[in-house]
Amino acid sequence: MIELDKVAGIAKIKLIFPLENNDFSKIVKEIDPYIQDNGNLKGLIIYSEHFPRWKNIKAILSHVKFVKNHHKNICKIAAITHSKVLNKVVDIIQPFLKAKVRHYAFTQADDAMTWILSD
Repeated sequence: MIELDKVAGIAKIKLIFPLENNDFSKIVKEIDPYIQDNGNLKGLIIYSEHFPRWKNIKAILSHVKFVKNHHKNICKIAAITHSKVLNKVVDIIQPFLKAKVRHYAFTQADDAMTWILSD
């Protein structure tokens, strides 16, 4: 589900549905030590073919808590998806996040990485 490139400072998350509470615990366990040692994560790339589904309310709350606690420590977030709804959600939440957020089609994964790596 999560792959962390510690040299580049980029985490890649491939969402598997339905999202569960422990999915966010796994992500936190992977990226928090990096953030503590390095200050910020340069980028987060989220692969989600469809709009997210959650197993239960606890999973939704874990997702919200993760975003609330981590958006200030991530410089850029790229959402790679086929979902038009998810693209709209990205546009709506952008003003509330410190991280810069962009969405890309699945065919534009290389473009997303180029943007994450750019200054």
